[in-house]
Amino acid sequence: RAYSKREYRELLDGYGWDKGSSEERRALKLAEHFQDFAHRPHALIQIPVTTLLRLCSEKYKPIIEELNQLDEDDITCDRVLKLIKDRQEQLKKEKESELPENLQYGVEIAGVNATRSFPLCTKMTSRREY
Repeated sequence: RAYSKREYRELLDGYGWDKGSSEERRALKLAEHFQDFAHRPHALIQIPVTTLLRLCSEKYKPIIEELNQLDEDDITCDRVLKLIKDRQEQLKKEKESELPENLQYGVEIAGVNATRSFPLCTKMTSRREY
């Protein structure tokens, strides 16, 4: 039998379990986001719990919906990781398209593109090295 989040919490209370431990909160989060898999939990057996917890983020909700449409044999760890990577790329493109054009390509300072001339990921130097 599949339980709703409310029913699951009532069961926890009935058994006297504290809802505050991290393990129980994770179980509640997984139960909430993967309710559609309650009738076929073995479909997610190949996916590590850490990956399933990542999918509980609101930005990955479309991935859960897509997984729900797949056959059990088609749900693999590699496929889920690829879906996550594709979703991250899509979100990055959406975020970049929302930026004003002058911020997308860097700021011009004296005719020089500052993004290319002064990358953000540079070695930290101490004051003595100046």
